[in-house]
Amino acid sequence: MNPNFKLNLLTLALLTITSIAHAEDEVSTQELDEIQVKGKHIAKEKKVFTEGQAKSSRERIYQSSENIDTIVRSMPGVFTQQDKGSGVLAVNIRGDSGLGRVNTMVDGVTQTFYSTSADAGRSGSSSQFGTALDPNFIAGVDVTKGSFTGANGINTLSGTANFRTLRVDDVVHGNNTFGLLTKGLTGTNSTKSNFMATGAVQKWFDSGARLGALYGYSHRNVEQNYKVGGGGQRIGNFGEEYLDRKKQEYFESNLLKFDQGQNRWVRDFSKRNAVGKSYWDYPFSKKYNDPEVLQRDYVDDLERSWKENLAPQWDLTPIDPTSLQQRSNSHLVKVEYENDNNKLDLQLRTMNNRIGSRKVENRNYQANYNLNIGDYVDLNVLAAHNLGKQKYPKNSRFSGWGLLDYLETKNTANLLDINNRFSFNLPNKTDLKTTVGFNFFKNQYSKNRFPEELSLFYDGPDQDAGLYSFLGRFKGDKGIFPQKSTILQ
Repeated sequence: MNPNFKLNLLTLALLTITSIAHAEDEVSTQELDEIQVKGKHIAKEKKVFTEGQAKSSRERIYQSSENIDTIVRSMPGVFTQQDKGSGVLAVNIRGDSGLGRVNTMVDGVTQTFYSTSADAGRSGSSSQFGTALDPNFIAGVDVTKGSFTGANGINTLSGTANFRTLRVDDVVHGNNTFGLLTKGLTGTNSTKSNFMATGAVQKWFDSGARLGALYGYSHRNVEQNYKVGGGGQRIGNFGEEYLDRKKQEYFESNLLKFDQGQNRWVRDFSKRNAVGKSYWDYPFSKKYNDPEVLQRDYVDDLERSWKENLAPQWDLTPIDPTSLQQRSNSHLVKVEYENDNNKLDLQLRTMNNRIGSRKVENRNYQANYNLNIGDYVDLNVLAAHNLGKQKYPKNSRFSGWGLLDYLETKNTANLLDINNRFSFNLPNKTDLKTTVGFNFFKNQYSKNRFPEELSLFYDGPDQDAGLYSFLGRFKGDKGIFPQKSTILQ
């Protein structure tokens, strides 16, 4: 190799090192501009993600002025569905909802209530899986996406949602003996009374044990008769002018007039209809030849015909607000005891709701026990019994068909969950925690009688289909089609 070339490489290397050293000296003497770092504090109850998994939570919901829909929908991938005619809370995770898709729980207990609403002969009944829980008693909610979450993964494809109700320490803070929690809401435009009051007491013993008790009462009145924008007319009165005009046309075409003095429709003997006939030209004039009989029978017959046959066809009211009105009363009772190794919680939760003419009753009994005596014994036992009833009076309608007698549906669910958590210390500063347990869950749907009048091929002489009477009943070969088919429960 040429010795001059070697020298040039050596010289280039030395120059490069010198240049880098000089540059470092220059950089070391430079000063950066002042940088200000600002952080925004987010309260724990407002944080959505609290663990390193697909789990999101909201805490202290009872302190929020937002309704439960707004709170749940603020969580990523979660939505709520509340059919105002069902009176239940249904959670939707990633597009799925209902039993077998989203395991909705209250204090760790799967909810299986299946709500079926009547339709009052107007827009069709609806059915929906949901949770019969008063939102005023909700303390927090945990949502886990995915189906692999231990026992909570049963009955789920998309995830689980667990609503946690109020505990004693939510009402009594610190070492205080008693506490009171109240909440209320009222307003106009069908925002009716909504209030809750919960009281709790606790006693600390010298041994470190604690005994507490809680009682809560909640009342909610939900209505749907909102005012329509741009006029202030309520939904229940929507289309009244149009209906009155159609009634006037119908009555006048039958040779009646409205008497302002008597404030009623009366016969107009001097008027002729579109084809030039008067009242006396019709055969029925002999039947109603007496003025009193005429007013009592003929006009009453027209009133009855209008109300039963024509008015429903011309009624523009989108919904029947009275069939969606809810008036619920709920109670929550809890007893809690804990010491160094034991923890016992007893709970009773009731909800009585009246939706239109339907009554909904729910009773929930629950016991939780925990025994913790070291790394190898962390035993948890949960036993629960849920009972839900729906009571429909006679003449309640489902898809236009009316009940001929009182009907009651029942949902009974029982749960027993036993599990133990083990903790092991492994080499290399590794901890192993595992849970082994047993979960037994059973629910049953039943009713006090089979409503054969709701079957597809029922053709009883006493069944009146009301608004849909012109359609008639489905007909078919009774030897082929099932006679015990029904749309309810």
